[in-house]
Amino acid sequence: VNEFFRHNTKHLEFYAFEDYLIDYLSDFHAENSSYLNKEEEIKQEQEIVSKLANILKFSEFSELDLITHEGIIDFSTGKGEKGKSELNESFFQQGLNNTFTQILFYNQSKPKIIISSPIKKGDAVLGVVAGSLDINELVELISQREGLGETGETILVAKNHFALTPLRKQNYLSQGNGPIYTKAIDECLKGSSGLTEFKDYAGEEVIGRYNWLPNQEICMVTKIDQKEAFNDLDNLKRSIISFILSVLSLSIVISIFLSKTISNNIILLKNEVNNIGKGNLDGIIKIKSSDEIGELANSFRQMADDLKVYQNRLVVMEKRKTKLLKVEVEKKTK
Repeated sequence: VNEFFRHNTKHLEFYAFEDYLIDYLSDFHAENSSYLNKEEEIKQEQEIVSKLANILKFSEFSELDLITHEGIIDFSTGKGEKGKSELNESFFQQGLNNTFTQILFYNQSKPKIIISSPIKKGDAVLGVVAGSLDINELVELISQREGLGETGETILVAKNHFALTPLRKQNYLSQGNGPIYTKAIDECLKGSSGLTEFKDYAGEEVIGRYNWLPNQEICMVTKIDQKEAFNDLDNLKRSIISFILSVLSLSIVISIFLSKTISNNIILLKNEVNNIGKGNLDGIIKIKSSDEIGELANSFRQMADDLKVYQNRLVVMEKRKTKLLKVEVEKKTK
């Protein structure tokens, strides 16, 4: 995402250094300009608009505006923009000094991302060139979900809590395209970044990474449902319990078959196996007889040790999976 903005910022700054824009503003709109040939101004304006329109074909900008130092759009590649005042807009005021990015919400469903940069001749500021980014390009970038499983998604959120990108769980929202609030987004919009477990905008338990992008003043959240993230560990627990119960049933049948009476050792073995079935793999089976019951106890003892090792490996795998999720998010923020 950062690379997306860096790339387009450099392009806009390049446009601000174009000689034909500098000469046009210097000739017709500088404070000390004495060039009053209206026909020549219109002719140059048409030529510049044509050049900018061709530039748009090979860029990610959907519109380019040339704004005079008085805040008036002198000409634009967009329809109906000429003559509009941008004097009170932050992208114009900040754009007179340096390159600036602003997110505007003219309506809630269609945010507009504008990058502006000053046009100068020497130290004199002649005006501002402003470019509107095609939001669809950013949406396509954010929609890439490699490494995020079935439920993972990445969203961008502006300072007013409105999402800049589509939400996968849109149907869960009770207020259509209204603002979204989560613990991660609240912390992120304060200027923080981190990895945490939280409830997403649909109220579902997720684990995710949030990053504050200071240059654009937006929050990026990448998350995945906890059910999916911890699915392997849950499956292991169910498999262990199922396996233990099956072996317990078989061992009881074998024990009854081998002996006419249930000895104290078998009762003790049954109790210890029940503990293992409940997930307690640290118990010690205290049967040391050398008969079949002792051999069965040794087998259970070894099985418990093996299951404990496998469970520890799975915990390590889950931590590695969470780490990979964090790495995937950091790749998207570069």
